[in-house]
Amino acid sequence: MTIDDPKLSQYLDHLCKQGCTAVREVIEQMEAGDEVPELASLNPTEQAHLLAELKAIMAVYDSHDYH
Repeated sequence: MTIDDPKLSQYLDHLCKQGCTAVREVIEQMEAGDEVPELASLNPTEQAHLLAELKAIMAVYDSHDYH
């Protein structure tokens, strides 16, 4: 999966620069249905796409134990 939307790509870059722990926290919040203030300007479809991308990225880190 890739993000072709520059807006979503920017959010993805911003979140990933915060580190694995922060990304995992955002994933947990989103999966629990909690509002993530940083993502308030994204619509539900964009948030779902971003969540899927974050989970895919973290799956790579988790499978290689880079964290």
